[in-house]
Amino acid sequence: MVKISGVYKLQSKARPDRVYIGSSVDVKNRIHGHFSGMLYGYSSIKLIKHFIEFGKEDLEATIIEECSHEILRVREQYYIDLYKPYFNSQNVDGGTLHIGLHEPYGDRCDLHDRLLIIRKRLHKEYLEKHLIKLK
Repeated sequence: MVKISGVYKLQSKARPDRVYIGSSVDVKNRIHGHFSGMLYGYSSIKLIKHFIEFGKEDLEATIIEECSHEILRVREQYYIDLYKPYFNSQNVDGGTLHIGLHEPYGDRCDLHDRLLIIRKRLHKEYLEKHLIKLK
């Protein structure tokens, strides 16, 4: 599989003003990491809350620019300045090239918060499943 280096955007379909801008030397893998991180409570608080409320299908991932890893951070900052993204925990480039590493910054959940988020998500799924049966 060919790795694509570049800048990407996660954008809500229901709330198009809600955007996340990121960059990676392997964009497809990084985007997959965002979705699994939201599922397990390891992502930014805003992304997790949005994921719980609107679901995975609401977030659309787009590569907005392919570029070499040498200029990734500069191009990411350009798009952060342009979009002023709602989901980013900081409005400056995070400082890693996302080579299989979790971002060492931002609005992270501690273990207790992650467990609460997962419990809420499971509770919501349980209620939806059983409410459908009651109808």
